[in-house]
Amino acid sequence: MGINLYSGFLDPEFAREESAYRSNQSEADDAPEAREKIFKEKIASLPRPSIDWVARHVLHAIDIGGEDCVGLGGDLDGISSMPAGIEGIQDYPKIAQSLLDASLTKAQVEKVCYRNSKRVFCEVLPP
Repeated sequence: MGINLYSGFLDPEFAREESAYRSNQSEADDAPEAREKIFKEKIASLPRPSIDWVARHVLHAIDIGGEDCVGLGGDLDGISSMPAGIEGIQDYPKIAQSLLDASLTKAQVEKVCYRNSKRVFCEVLPP
């Protein structure tokens, strides 16, 4: 299971605000491109969730499926908002630290951050 870093997937409050704004946006107001631009600007103005939301989701996934089933699936090229302090791939070490702070072991953090994904890729992709 890949933990997506989109704020609306991580934090229910962010998702509610995003959904409320989207539902109040009138389709008659602007062309679709203009609506999408306004929507992205609105999303960018919302308070971003803290990075600990990533750890909460990881811990939940581990509780459900075990530590071998979870990885980071950031979707960085398709999302418009990430947790506070995460601006891109360069900030992934902050996620690792957040997982350590949430009581995961170093071995578990390594699994979540890369070992699980690497294992699956090696099992599924041709040599």
